[in-house]
Amino acid sequence: MTILTNITTNLYDIKSLVSDGIIRIIGAILILLIGVVISKFISKLVKKVLHKSHFNEVTKRILNLDVPLEEFVSTIIKYIFYLVSVVFALQHIGLTTFIFNVILVAIFGLLVLFIILSLKDLIPNIAAGFLLHHRKFINKGENITVKDIKGKIIDITLTEIKLETKNKDVVIIPNSVLIKNEIVKNKT
Repeated sequence: MTILTNITTNLYDIKSLVSDGIIRIIGAILILLIGVVISKFISKLVKKVLHKSHFNEVTKRILNLDVPLEEFVSTIIKYIFYLVSVVFALQHIGLTTFIFNVILVAIFGLLVLFIILSLKDLIPNIAAGFLLHHRKFINKGENITVKDIKGKIIDITLTEIKLETKNKDVVIIPNSVLIKNEIVKNKT
């Protein structure tokens, strides 16, 4: 009889562990789903608030930087909320600290890689923009030639210059291209 009682008790323990595990997994999935919904809502709300406050126009006017910062900020906030919901879901499941740390480091590494890859062209253009601004070699209204493109400078920003050709075409040249190539100032 004690063998039958032990088997029954062990089966009951296994059943309660499995059902507890399934409930934890379902709870974690619900936490993730709620986190995704909240993330998207807050991201859209932040983007709308920044847009109504003319955040892109203000940064363009003050910093002379034409970058879609409203989109960038709202996307970063969305991914932060995604990360928080993943953390809560993992804690609900009861994963050990080691596994949690490995997942967190992997997510952080992917985020850093994404940021580096998205800024690989922006950073050299900004650095070249600072160099051009510091040297004051070219100014708005001057006629120049760069890589067989002749035109009048109609705008200079931190990342690019805009040239208007004789045909009234507007050519945008990244500042890093200007630094790497010969610039010829043409007389009017």
